[in-house]
Amino acid sequence: MEKCSEKEGGYAASLCQHIAAIADVFPTKKSKGIYKHTIVNFIEGTSKGTLVKIKQGEHLAEGLVFNYCPFCGGKLRDTTKDGE
Repeated sequence: MEKCSEKEGGYAASLCQHIAAIADVFPTKKSKGIYKHTIVNFIEGTSKGTLVKIKQGEHLAEGLVFNYCPFCGGKLRDTTKDGE
């Protein structure tokens, strides 16, 4: 099985078969579950990758972004600049 991998400075470039099967939809504030969205930089006109997040419980309004895939363990987000 192919693992998820991230784009440098962005989000997921490739997804494992489990994450790829998730519908690419924009949830409402009350929706629950795992969602994915394609992130686009409108200024440069380039794709930054696919963001994967979960909306459940106390994080229902905005959701939590996955840094690692819960199915294959691959990286879903480039975290090299987070600590700076």
